[in-house]
Amino acid sequence: MRAELWGVFERLANDIESRIEPALPDHMSRAAEESLQAFSGELQQFERIDYLTAMVADAGRRVQQVWPNDYGDPTFTVVRRPQFRIEVIFWDQAFNPPHDHISCGAFLALHGHRLNRDFRYQEHRAYSETLSTGDLDAGDFTYMVEGDTHYIQPAMIHDMFWIDLPVTTVAVRCVNHPEPLQGPPRSYLAGGLSTVRPRFRKDATLNTLRQGVKTLTKMHGGEPDPGLLTELACQLPLGDYVYLVTDSARLGRAALERMVAAIPSTRLDEGGADVKERLQGSIADITARYDIARAISGLPAGPSRLALGFLWLGQDGRTAREVVTRRGLEPQVLLPESVDRTPEMAPFLAEWVDGAAPGGAQR
Repeated sequence: MRAELWGVFERLANDIESRIEPALPDHMSRAAEESLQAFSGELQQFERIDYLTAMVADAGRRVQQVWPNDYGDPTFTVVRRPQFRIEVIFWDQAFNPPHDHISCGAFLALHGHRLNRDFRYQEHRAYSETLSTGDLDAGDFTYMVEGDTHYIQPAMIHDMFWIDLPVTTVAVRCVNHPEPLQGPPRSYLAGGLSTVRPRFRKDATLNTLRQGVKTLTKMHGGEPDPGLLTELACQLPLGDYVYLVTDSARLGRAALERMVAAIPSTRLDEGGADVKERLQGSIADITARYDIARAISGLPAGPSRLALGFLWLGQDGRTAREVVTRRGLEPQVLLPESVDRTPEMAPFLAEWVDGAAPGGAQR
């Protein structure tokens, strides 16, 4: 079985190479997605435990793994070719907030269903290397089942929720994209801010500070030190402080409000005032996602996780029902009325159930 699986990957790589047309404006995305679609059935013949067993048992002989691994863990590179690499990614977390990419290619939903939402970001001002303001608008929202594919481009922004864990993805990523991102990959806030996470920074300073703030907060009985926050708001680069706010959702909405209020007026030139306003406008989404994430963490795979996944991605019950119906799935099977109703899910489930009149027509 293991030799057969590695052979499938080699043939997939050959197929991708046969489809590559360098002059295409999307570089390799089309070739990668077409090949993944062509090999989807073959790849799905193996169970996720077969994949992980084969990857681990290979002990790094076929393909050496290199740093950094910037997304799922573990991620195994199974083929390297001059123009691209093929990876098998095991996602053992429930979600990934809005983010962009550094290469093109495509990914295949190999095992496990997932929710995917695309975004468009129109930048207004690059405030620094790690912070910009702009308009973040939601695009397509899809329920992806096993066998579905999606393109990847550096300008592509999306967030995802994985319903069944661990979820397995096969991804193709190009090498030396002709129009790479200007700067490191970014994460995006609902209020229209882009920032850079610590792992993509030039050094570990911000990561050390965020861990220090978490430890100090515990020492203060779970409350942030107001004097420390004011000092950080004055001294940190604004992009770093914005990230620190987004990373502090566990402190609650009131604490985040105080953190934003601590940004001094001396920093509020025209650009800084816009950053503060957009950060303030992101707090509701930051805290709502955190509350839902906490509710998700204790739930097994199933209807309850699905409902919270839609909520985490900002979808109400009626919209969610339309999404799964459009995908050819039956809402009452995916999420029956009998599901346990946590406080977070009750409004969503009411809309889900009431979203269709007798016979399935929308009210």
